[in-house]
Amino acid sequence: MAKVVVVGAQLVCGHGPIAVSSNSILTVGGHPVLVRTDLPKADFKACTAATPPGKCTTLGPLTAGVSTVLKVGGQPVVLQTAAAVIAPGGKLGVPDPGQTILEAR
Repeated sequence: MAKVVVVGAQLVCGHGPIAVSSNSILTVGGHPVLVRTDLPKADFKACTAATPPGKCTTLGPLTAGVSTVLKVGGQPVVLQTAAAVIAPGGKLGVPDPGQTILEAR
């Protein structure tokens, strides 16, 4: 089991925080839960990569960390174990899922 990720969670590209929003109807502690389709809208404005290949711009498909059980609107929720490659040279990390109540597989 892994913690479900919500809006306000700490998501990082390896160089700085990533902001992600959601319109999910499921909330935990008043924060919308992130689903797989929310991640392509990630905001990398805070990426601090100064050397080549440069600032992160695009989050690739998740390679791990989506629930096989819990879905919202037909989309799997994102888990703290989420993994993805971020172009041009980062990796997704979730040091803090933003809540400590809800876990899923």
